[in-house]
Amino acid sequence: MLFFRHASLGTALLSLMFTPVLAAQTAESAAPAWDFSGKVRAGLEYQSNVNVSELNQASGQSDSARLLEADLNASWQATDKLQFFAGYSLQDKKYQEANDFNLRLHLAFLDSQYQWGATSFGINLYHADAQLAAAPFLTLTQSSIYAMHSASDTWYLRPALTLGQKRFDSISGRDAQTRSLSADSFWFSADGQRFISLGLRYDWEDAEAAEFRYQAPAVQLKMSTRFTAWTLPQQLQFGARLAQRQYEMHKVQNTAGDRNDLQRQLDLQWQVGLSDRFAIISKVEHGDFQSILDSADYTETRGSMSIQLSF
Repeated sequence: MLFFRHASLGTALLSLMFTPVLAAQTAESAAPAWDFSGKVRAGLEYQSNVNVSELNQASGQSDSARLLEADLNASWQATDKLQFFAGYSLQDKKYQEANDFNLRLHLAFLDSQYQWGATSFGINLYHADAQLAAAPFLTLTQSSIYAMHSASDTWYLRPALTLGQKRFDSISGRDAQTRSLSADSFWFSADGQRFISLGLRYDWEDAEAAEFRYQAPAVQLKMSTRFTAWTLPQQLQFGARLAQRQYEMHKVQNTAGDRNDLQRQLDLQWQVGLSDRFAIISKVEHGDFQSILDSADYTETRGSMSIQLSF
C-alpha cells in the first residue's frame, strides 16, 4: 500500500502492522524456527487527480504511472511464546507526465511479541524514508505497543498506542510529533477463509506550525474472503474509512469557520492466483476529501493492475 493513497504515512504504517500480528495468531507453536518470504510486484496505475495528501496538494490533472514494489519479510519463533519479525519494503511510482509527483518509499520494521495465555503483547518500530521527484521529502519513525487478545477461536481484539515523529526536508513547519490510540476487532470464519475487522482510531498531530496541528477521530471497516473460481484461488478485499481532522487553527482568508476536514475513502482489491508463485492483482480506490482549504478539497479515483511474484 502506498502511503499517498488517501491516507497519511502514519495511517498506512498502522495497516502494515497487522501483518505480523495476524500471522502470529495463526502460526502453530512449534520448535524454534526461521521463516523467510518475499513478494515483487510490477504494474500500471491510472489516477484521476494526481496529488500528495501529506502536503494537501492536488494537481487537478489525471495521469498514469508505472508501479514497482518489493517486500522482504523474516520471522523467528524463538520459543513457544516469543516471536520476532523483521521486514523491508520498497515502493516506486513514476508518472508518465507528472514527474513532480514521482515517489519512492523505503520502509523497514522490527516487531516482537510474547504470548501469555489468550493474549499476546507486542512492541514494534517502523522507519520510513520517502522521496518526491527524486529529492528527499519525508522521514517518519514510529513505535507502538499493542496487545492481541483472543476472545474466542474466531474473534480477536487489538488495542494499541503509537508514537511517531515526522520530519519534512523542505517544509519545517510541518515537522510533527504524532500520537495515536486505536482499537480493532477481527472476526474470522471457522475455516479462516473470511474475516471482517472494525477499527476505531484517534490521532493527534502536534506540528511546529499551528495551522498544521490537528486531532482526528476515525473509523474503518475491512472485509476479506478467499474462494476458488474457474479452478483458480482468488481473494476479494473491501475497505472503507471515515475520518474528521479537527485543526487547531487555519489561515484561509475570508473564512471564519473552523477547519474540520472530512475524509471518506473506499477501496476494492481482487487477487487471482495463476500458480503457487504468480498472481494478478486489480485495485479500485476512491477518495472524497472535503475542506475549507481549496488545495485539500478534492476527489480522486485510482485504478491499477499488477502482477505479483511470491517466494
